[in-house]
Amino acid sequence: MSFRGIDVNEIYTIVRKTEKEDLDFYNPDREGDGFVAVCSGKGYFKDDKNNVCPIKEGDIVVLRKNQRYYIFLEKGSSYVTSLYQLSLDFDANFPAELPKIIVGTKKQIDTLSSLVDIWQSKTWDSYTRSRIILLDFYLEIMNTQISSSKTDKDINKAIKYIHENFKKNFSGEEIAEYCSISLSHLRSKFLKQTGMTLTGYRDNLRMENAEEMLKSKNFTITEIALELGYCDVYHFSKAYKKIKGIPPSMVSGGEIRKI
Repeated sequence: MSFRGIDVNEIYTIVRKTEKEDLDFYNPDREGDGFVAVCSGKGYFKDDKNNVCPIKEGDIVVLRKNQRYYIFLEKGSSYVTSLYQLSLDFDANFPAELPKIIVGTKKQIDTLSSLVDIWQSKTWDSYTRSRIILLDFYLEIMNTQISSSKTDKDINKAIKYIHENFKKNFSGEEIAEYCSISLSHLRSKFLKQTGMTLTGYRDNLRMENAEEMLKSKNFTITEIALELGYCDVYHFSKAYKKIKGIPPSMVSGGEIRKI
């Protein structure tokens, strides 16, 4: 898997609804991603761990594929709901996760409400415009999550250094000096907060880039090895197989060759 970040792959429906009676909705296995933006009224949301959260006008419930949940809304409540396929790469490269419920701003609620008209217009540009709005929505809430993240500033600085220098054979001492912290302290905090070692993080980043280069068919394995800081093909191939489970020679056009 490459570092995709956030993307909307397919949109199935975006609709606005007003309930004439109380809404009791249980979904044991959601088919795709989406949201429920409460435009008026109130109720509550129960997640797959039976945590109950009250929801009201202005709240946005963020739903994920395969999620089990229950929503109750009082009679007369209006809301915007949706179904689409979302890809989020929650690798160590991705510093936050989606919230389950957010208190939406008036601008967010108005934007998601207007999204209904754009999607349902079925014009030549309705899909693209809807996709852009959805991406902006996710980028906004993810940036909010990131800004409130408790990830240590030293770790953020180390990650920045690795992303800028992952093609080089830097040492742990170099990163520690860049972060103005002892190497032992940095190693301990980095492992605790990312679940990876400094070199493990770098090597995973290298292999994601290697995979993209292999799939493009624009580079030889030797060229990729040298580009990513390996002294020869042997060491590169060994590292690639360790992380990806197959040798780089088996990767062709994004698929594994049949043997």
